[in-house]
Amino acid sequence: MSGGIDYFRLENFIKKYLCEQIRNPQLRGIFERSEEQVKISLVVPILELLGWNIKNPLEVLFENPTVTGGRMDIVLKKDNKSVFLIEVKNLSQTLTNHLLQLGRYLYEQGISYGAITNGKEWIFFEAFAEGTTLKERILVNLDLCDETTLKVIPILSCISKNNVGNLRDCIKAHLMKIYKYIQQVKEKSTKTKCPTQEPLEEFICAQIYEEIKKCVKKLEEQLPKEIKNEPKDIFSSTSSKNIDTSSNKSSNKYVVEIDGEKIGANSRPELIKKVLEKALEKGWITHKDFPIRFGNSIFASLEPISGLQTGIRNFQIQSFSLYVNVGNSGQAQQQKIRHLINFLSQRVQGNCEILNI
Repeated sequence: MSGGIDYFRLENFIKKYLCEQIRNPQLRGIFERSEEQVKISLVVPILELLGWNIKNPLEVLFENPTVTGGRMDIVLKKDNKSVFLIEVKNLSQTLTNHLLQLGRYLYEQGISYGAITNGKEWIFFEAFAEGTTLKERILVNLDLCDETTLKVIPILSCISKNNVGNLRDCIKAHLMKIYKYIQQVKEKSTKTKCPTQEPLEEFICAQIYEEIKKCVKKLEEQLPKEIKNEPKDIFSSTSSKNIDTSSNKSSNKYVVEIDGEKIGANSRPELIKKVLEKALEKGWITHKDFPIRFGNSIFASLEPISGLQTGIRNFQIQSFSLYVNVGNSGQAQQQKIRHLINFLSQRVQGNCEILNI
């Protein structure tokens, strides 16, 4: 026991109950059809074993409505604050197809971390990381039945009632801890000599150490690639990227200035993307502003723009997948940039100016 969690009991539930149910053809068929059954049979028991009181709505909220009319499957709360969101899908679903939905909910609620699961697979996700795509904000993938519980249990423990918080730091700490213990076992199994001169005992001892080495090697193969060489910073690929291009003025063909900051690009559609990125980053535009209209048509939307087959750019920005009608002609693109800058000038205290489009 540690921090109120019986990790061996959690492992036993996953191995002997959850995975056995999923392997049962009849039950698997039910889980492939019913999201609700996945939630009740495969997800909620894990939350209980992680210390959450599922009967207390101050800790666990089910089917909580969003401001845009959606419903969040499970919201974990601590100290009267929403700290983690779980979206549940049926077992037939490909989870990466639903990252946008999870990203939107996290953004709307101001929650930093969440997960999406079909009961067997879990994807742990970070809501906010400037300049990254949805898939780049995946912290770790888990397969409860096909991966070692040496990886599964420590990562699940990061969303226990006692540990929930900075998911990124928690996962990193646990993965590094696993790496260090494996290195210690490897070192001891290599350096330790069998303390006997009797031939049979020496043979038995040597075989035991050989089996330990095989087990360690097998474990290493199942661990995430990020920890095999003990890097200085796991998840470094999702570090923030600087959007400001003012230091590269000479390479930017098209430039605008918003609130004293120059934003430039070598194409008008790219400039539109960068302006929208900055607007979302600064909070000048939120999900409530969409769809943004240009005259009688839609300029930017969170959903595919019906009936328009040309001039559409699908930009993935923060927790949004923005569909932008940039137009095919240079003149149309210039008009859209002017419209966007005019739109922002009503939101920004500083100056909004077109320098060259």
